[in-house]
Amino acid sequence: MGDFLLFEIGEYIFNFIGACLRWLFGSIWRFIRSKPRFTFKEYLKGPKKLRNIMKSFLMAQLIHR
Repeated sequence: MGDFLLFEIGEYIFNFIGACLRWLFGSIWRFIRSKPRFTFKEYLKGPKKLRNIMKSFLMAQLIHR
């Protein structure tokens, strides 16, 4: 039980750190490209709209090529 609780707490901490990094780099990138920015909540919990998910996925695929 203790390991499970520790895992859950660690998951929330790492998710928050990851959201901070995604927000920071995403805000800078979107500012440079003059695109609308996502809110921090969207970086923490995911995009609000399905089209944002699809655009993000396609952009990630194009960047990694």
